[in-house]
Amino acid sequence: MVQAPTLLIHAKYDRGVPAGVSRQMAELIPNATLVELDSPDHLPFYDRPDEIIEHSQTFLTGGAVPDLSESRVATLMFTDIVGSTERRLRRAISALAIFWRCIMRRCALNLSAIAVKK
Repeated sequence: MVQAPTLLIHAKYDRGVPAGVSRQMAELIPNATLVELDSPDHLPFYDRPDEIIEHSQTFLTGGAVPDLSESRVATLMFTDIVGSTERRLRRAISALAIFWRCIMRRCALNLSAIAVKK
C-alpha cells in the first residue's frame, strides 16, 4: 500500500485511460492529491508541460512556483506491484528446478542406455 503523499495528474478527457481510474486511485491512496488537466491527451506532459511542472512543484514544495528560478524539478517514477519481485524470483527458481530435473532425467536415461548396451 502506498504510504507517502501522492500526486496524481490525469487528463480529464484521456481517450486511453478514463479519468475515473485516477479518481478511484485518489480515493484509495491516503493523502493523495488528484489534479485533472483540461486535456484529451493521454500524455499531458507533452500537451501541457508548464501545468505539470507547476502542479508538481506546488505539491513538492507546498508553495507557488516562483516566476524566475534557478531550481529544477526532476521526476522519478517507480511502480512495483506488491510481491511481484518475489513472485518472479519464485518462478525463476521453479523454472531452474524444472530445467535441472530434465537434465538429470536425460542423464539418467543416457546412463541407463549405456548400461543396457554393455
